[in-house]
Amino acid sequence: MHVVKSSTVKGFSVALCWLRDLLFDSLFLCAGIELHHVDYQKEYWTQVFEVFTQKFAMGLTPNPDLACNHYIKVCPSLILSLHLLP
Repeated sequence: MHVVKSSTVKGFSVALCWLRDLLFDSLFLCAGIELHHVDYQKEYWTQVFEVFTQKFAMGLTPNPDLACNHYIKVCPSLILSLHLLP
């Protein structure tokens, strides 16, 4: 799963390089287990980041990690995992 948009620093794609390393590590650790890559950039932006900035602008101190755990990491991943079971 990735939730990071690519950014370019001096012509070098930072997020893509990080993603390549993460994918390589994941493939190594899976060792024959089917690996699924899921892109949650859109969901992260709308359900975590935009809500965080709106609440912050209202003077609140929201915790984006909690929203990310619920809306990105746990619930969608669990639903996807259950869907992929034979």
